Amino acid sequence: MSRILIIEDSNAIAKILEMTINSAQGLEVIGISTSGLEAIEDVKNLQPDLITLDLHLPEMDGVEVLTNIRKLCLAPVIVISSTADTTLPICKQVLAEGAYAVVGKPPAVNGESFKTYSNSLVETIHKALQHG
Repeated sequence: MSRILIIEDSNAIAKILEMTINSAQGLEVIGISTSGLEAIEDVKNLQPDLITLDLHLPEMDGVEVLTNIRKLCLAPVIVISSTADTTLPICKQVLAEGAYAVVGKPPAVNGESFKTYSNSLVETIHKALQHG
């Protein structure tokens, strides 16, 4: 079972990510951090196999959190952001800082687009775990 830490300040998005990840075979959410400082402590204490990271967090931004996480562990990090266009400077920056991938935030839970998103996210997580 691969252990996943979600770093996300939106409770609604965190719950959707948790539901998606926990419903996938071989994946388990071990914690949800809602701020940058909490995230760093949780990475130290929980030692996750993979981390999902929001770019916009209280106390410090996702880039700063990613830089600090890289000092603590080598777990793959998937950035989940409303700005998932990898040509944007912020996305280029997190990829240069060692993020495995940048993916968009989940759409509304009902409908085909959510199913497609969920399948894609789980596939990206599995690839990151194999790669990392």
